Amino acid sequence: MKQFQPPKPYSGASSRKGYREYFERLAAVNGWTTAEQKTEPLALALEDPAGEVLRDLDTSQPQAYNLIWKALARRLGSLDGAREGMRRFDFRRQDENESILTSSRPFAHCTVRLGLLPPRISGRSTEAPVRGWPAVL
Repeated sequence: MKQFQPPKPYSGASSRKGYREYFERLAAVNGWTTAEQKTEPLALALEDPAGEVLRDLDTSQPQAYNLIWKALARRLGSLDGAREGMRRFDFRRQDENESILTSSRPFAHCTVRLGLLPPRISGRSTEAPVRGWPAVL
């Protein structure tokens, strides 16, 4: 006889997608095949701040399992988005047909969006914000 494996708590501090993959594997091990069977264990595993999504949801609905994941994506989706953005930033390479200026634009855009470069006071800045970078991109 299989022993029931309780889900690990989830607060939202780690990847939502990673936790969902873990939870789906756990559901298979525990024999939870329907969304209704997975809803209650998922709801019990959520801790604040991730657990706050349950306040506005009725977990007795048949579609509650999918609604919980959608609510978590709305509330916690940025963690995975930032991680994916950093991965793309790390693996960005200059193409053969790209100039240095063209290939550096995505880097400049990312650093400005992340707040790593100070904003320019005027559009006629003559100093590059980072040594070696063009002054106007």
